[in-house]
Amino acid sequence: MKKTIYLLIIVSFVFSLAAIPVTNVAEANEASSSGNTAVSPASNITNSSKLEKILSPEHIKYFQVIKKEGNVLFGIRKGTTTAPVGNTTAVSVASSSKLEKISAPAFINLFEKIQKIGTALWGIKKKATSTPSAPFIIAPEISTCVATAIDVKDKALMARVTAAATELNAALSTRSACQQAAVIATTTPREILNACVKTFNEARKTIREASKKVQTEAWSTYKESLKACGTAATNTSSVPMIEDGESLFD
Repeated sequence: MKKTIYLLIIVSFVFSLAAIPVTNVAEANEASSSGNTAVSPASNITNSSKLEKILSPEHIKYFQVIKKEGNVLFGIRKGTTTAPVGNTTAVSVASSSKLEKISAPAFINLFEKIQKIGTALWGIKKKATSTPSAPFIIAPEISTCVATAIDVKDKALMARVTAAATELNAALSTRSACQQAAVIATTTPREILNACVKTFNEARKTIREASKKVQTEAWSTYKESLKACGTAATNTSSVPMIEDGESLFD
């Protein structure tokens, strides 16, 4: 009797082992037909309608059920995320209409949720909380006063440039006549040429000094005018100096 019971137990165990592979095959076929995420055999990966080639390691996070075939990774695209196709398509995180390419590093502070896709940066543009005020250099109520001060200064300088050019042309004309006379002179031509150059250099020095004096006076008047403009301003801040750059007559 005991031998019969042992025999029945052994037979039952053998049959249960034989049934396991059949059950697994049936479950795999059922999962495949019902659209679950079971992976197709390696030989059928490239023919699957769901499995896609993962273009680079940074895109792995957008896939599930990842399978390696040789040196290439394949996976099923996650339903809530869209992986980029190629290197020029952005990845949409929550809404593809919000994600924008950041065209230059200077604009990074205008975006949030920034991520790197390929070699470019993408992000969601921040919402503007308020319209910034115009960056006035000069208070609007004194801008006309400051513009007038600039105009007076520059017209004085332009007048001096014109006068200096006339004076310099006259000095050049005098030097030219002097040198022409020297080269045909029969006596002391070298002394005459030296005198021509000396006279021209003295004239040029006088022109330059007179021009620098006009420029100094023009700037002094300009600064006083800016102070007067600042007094008329509603705020107490000083009026910034509008620089001219290099000196005209150095």
